[in-house]
Amino acid sequence: MADLRGRRRRFLESSWPEKKAAMKWRVERWRAKIGRKRLPGRINRYRLQHFGRLSMARLRAQDLYREVEPLISVLIPTYNRAELLRERSVASVLRQTYSRFEIVIVGDACTDHTESLLRDAGDPRIRFSNLPVRGKYPEDPYLQWLVAGSAPANEALRIARGRWIAWLDDDDEFSPDHLEALLAACLERRWEFAYGAMEMEVESGPGVASVPTLPNSAIFAMPRFSTVLICASCDTT
Repeated sequence: MADLRGRRRRFLESSWPEKKAAMKWRVERWRAKIGRKRLPGRINRYRLQHFGRLSMARLRAQDLYREVEPLISVLIPTYNRAELLRERSVASVLRQTYSRFEIVIVGDACTDHTESLLRDAGDPRIRFSNLPVRGKYPEDPYLQWLVAGSAPANEALRIARGRWIAWLDDDDEFSPDHLEALLAACLERRWEFAYGAMEMEVESGPGVASVPTLPNSAIFAMPRFSTVLICASCDTT
């Protein structure tokens, strides 16, 4: 371990050309081991910087899998959906079989009674912060839908305290064992993230087709209601 810390310190203190040469050598060594198809063919400054930040973050998080009951931050960006937020998404988190979590809710400059409604819940695990100004989104309705909520989501990630992150939309809900099952899989298999299948509920009526449960592309299938990831929180800045 001391030797590893020494190599890390020498790497951080080296010049950019030396860092580039060291990372390029490591990438070429990996290519020789696992084949070219698994790694990008062109090495540029951006990829090397990303590779370096990710490597350093993983070094800092070597104890990630040692904690038996780590804190999970459930992040919920929201905008003027006070009742739905409390009765559906927040309620589903409070029903979790895994209890060591915090709920970080950030409003996109909410103008309704979201804050007072959450305060009335009286649960210290719920934290609410409201942005003073709404995020800047495209005017096109479809493009706006793609990125709506990114501003409060980024703020929620910034103030999260947990080492594991679980995202949830303010109109979705978790199955009761969502956090417990995904975290257990990550700790057991040393995964950095995991996700489950999603089940959609559509309004019945003429011309409306039922939507089956979407197949899960991960090794382990889990919760209904949400495709939300649970992932390790590593600072790569």
